[in-house]
Amino acid sequence: MRLSIAVAVGAISALLAWPAKAATVFDNYNGVDNASFFGPPMLVASGFIPTANYNFTGASAFVENLDKNNATQSFSMALYSSTGGPTSGTPESPLWTSGMLSAPGPDFTPTLATASYSGPPILLQDGDEYFLALNIPKSVVGWLDDGPNPTPFYSSANGGGSWTNMGSSTVQYQIFGDPVLGVSSVPEPATWAMMLLGFAGLGFSAFRRSYRIDISAASA
Repeated sequence: MRLSIAVAVGAISALLAWPAKAATVFDNYNGVDNASFFGPPMLVASGFIPTANYNFTGASAFVENLDKNNATQSFSMALYSSTGGPTSGTPESPLWTSGMLSAPGPDFTPTLATASYSGPPILLQDGDEYFLALNIPKSVVGWLDDGPNPTPFYSSANGGGSWTNMGSSTVQYQIFGDPVLGVSSVPEPATWAMMLLGFAGLGFSAFRRSYRIDISAASA
């Protein structure tokens, strides 16, 4: 009995220690190179809402080099919380800012630029709104449109001090994260096997104990 309990406890401990694998928190990318948003140097931000709890691990954005001189252009990404709580807000506090990323030439070259994050956990909560922003220092980098879904879209000409509602856009990007333990996590086959072995052992022990009681009663 003790052995069976130990196996079950071991199986449960293995489940709790099982590392959640990185997942796509939000995906508005399809690789279609058709049209892009660009303008004067500014921050532009697109809103998204996670459907589970994740620890943020990075983002990607589909951008285009619009430099007629074929020079590589640079930009950066930022993750913002929302002023509106769960939904319908504007970008508020920056939670993360990437280093400089490249939009390589020649002119009209698209690229899916990715930046990773591995610092202290940034929790993206289920049902809350967040924003991915691109800091475009020159008007020769475009954020490509024609993603699968329209999203809230804002711009800022003063580094995020204030934001202008641009309506909606279909700019293409992805948000990545590790599922928080107990949310959207599926154990691996080995973990399931350990759990089933533990529970089977408990059932067998209970059966043996019941069988002994029946034999004792019949002998009495």
